[in-house]
Parts: sequence; structure tokens; C-alpha cells
Amino acid sequence: MPFWVIVPIGAPPKKTRPIGRFNVRSFITSLSDGQKVKAAEELNVRGIAFDGGYGIAEVLFSEDGGKNWRETQLGKDMGKYSFREWTIPFKPARAGQFEQAINTFKDMAQRKDGPLPIDGILMQLGRTYLQAGKRAEAQQTFSRLVEEYPESAFAGDARKEIDTLKKAA
Repeated sequence: MPFWVIVPIGAPPKKTRPIGRFNVRSFITSLSDGQKVKAAEELNVRGIAFDGGYGIAEVLFSEDGGKNWRETQLGKDMGKYSFREWTIPFKPARAGQFEQAINTFKDMAQRKDGPLPIDGILMQLGRTYLQAGKRAEAQQTFSRLVEEYPESAFAGDARKEIDTLKKAA
């Protein structure tokens, strides 16, 4: 069979062969890689799924690394070789779910003889406060880092975080 076949306009080809088969694939299309979303604020995650020509009947979504799965709402079925859109409401972790990390970092920051440098712990604590939506605590922590460790490798980043928080206020 030649690489190309001439078919009159409007007429179906006499013989076809698939270009290839695809494994089932699904992509999130509404969020970019590394995009930040606000904690405890619901958003609709959208995406597309496709397969090798069998049709998409279901798309499952996990927000906990595959421990639990939820079924998405599928868009219109445009045929077995078509992409199938899907959507699902998603609410990222609430601020309360960061409390264990915050408490651990706070305890570590109080130890003067710990194995990790306190300036690094403070930087991580400040970032965790930000992820939890606790802006005032984050600013306090970054300020402590800058005041107590002005020569730290983290001091520049902490100053940037403080400036960003002040501008957003």
C-alpha cells in the first residue's frame, strides 16, 4: 500500500489502516506546571483524555498521590478517536493541614543544638506559613530570619518574600 492514497472528495477511502495505537493518556490543561493555587479555595480542574480508538468512558482524578480516586465529569463524546474533555472540582489542602509541619518547624527553630541550621528552618517555616495562608506569621518569620541571620544565604530570599507580602497587603 503506498504512503498516500487519492480519494475523491466526499468519498470514503476503500481501505485504511491506523497510524498507530496510543495508550490511554490524560492531561490537566487548566493549570500550568508549578502554578500556585490558594489553599482552601475551590477551583475547577479541566483536562483532556484520549486513547487508541476505544473511546474514553471514565477519567479518575487523585489529589493525594493515588491513594484515593474520584470520578470526573466528562464532556461530550466526539467519537472514539477524539480527545474527551473532563472537569472536576478541586479544593487544595486547607491551612489546618499544614499545622503538623508548622509545629515541627517551630520546634526545630527553638533548638540551638539541632543538626540543621536555624536560618534554613526559618525559611522553610515562613514558606509553609505562606502555603497555609498565614501571611502575618510568614512575614514575622522572614523578618526574624533577616534580623537574626543577616548574612545567611536565605536572607535575600526572605527580604524578597517580605517585600512581596508588603506589596500585597
